[in-house]
Amino acid sequence: MTVFQTAAPWVFWLALYGFIGWVYESILCSVKARKWINRGFLHGPYCPIYGFGAVTVILVLGRISNPVALFFLGALLTCTLEYITSWGMEKLFHARWWDYRYMKFQINGRVCLAGAVIFGAMTVIVIKAVHPFVSEMTARIPFPWLAAIDAVLIVGGAADTVVTVVRLKSFNRRLKEIDAKVREILDEGRKEWHRRVEQAAEESRGTVDRIREAYNARRSEWQKVLDYQRNLKKKFPAYRSVLWHDAFEQLRRSVKEK
Repeated sequence: MTVFQTAAPWVFWLALYGFIGWVYESILCSVKARKWINRGFLHGPYCPIYGFGAVTVILVLGRISNPVALFFLGALLTCTLEYITSWGMEKLFHARWWDYRYMKFQINGRVCLAGAVIFGAMTVIVIKAVHPFVSEMTARIPFPWLAAIDAVLIVGGAADTVVTVVRLKSFNRRLKEIDAKVREILDEGRKEWHRRVEQAAEESRGTVDRIREAYNARRSEWQKVLDYQRNLKKKFPAYRSVLWHDAFEQLRRSVKEK
């Protein structure tokens, strides 16, 4: 058996399980949203992470017969793959594609306990029930037909990936431009705010100067008012003029700063 004959079924299974994962994700998300959602990173009807996850599980755990061991090892393996995929996609595209931070028992929002339980159960189902049937059916497909199907899947998947990545890169460039423009506007706003604050401070200093001038013109009269307020405060520490407290305080500070 040649390398191509050995690899042909795996390419087919990669696409098949990716399609099954897309159906599962689309139905699950559509039910939650109460409207149809075409789930998946790529445009076609497949979720690559499910395809790679299933193929990895079959390759690594396919010979384990104990269902309990399969469950826990499958959960660990698939969650590791999910975590690495989430981290890698965030680094490549500067975005989160799923986030479990709102759920209990999660790690950095990338994997969660509920997902681990589901993937562990899926591992058992795939290896014990689904894949033996799929493997048997695949073996019945003549190699030329299987090779032709794989060729279409590879070309279609590669084209879909290239188009998706190019569009995402273009989208990220636009986001970067928008972010730069927003930051520019915010910086202008902050500069304008600081300018207004400085202007207000100048006006405030002018106000203080005018208060001082008024105080000097009426020194004896206004000093009596301040002294009287000081005496009231000594007798009643909680004393506070309801109507003219601000005026008193401004006058006191102005005189004190002199």
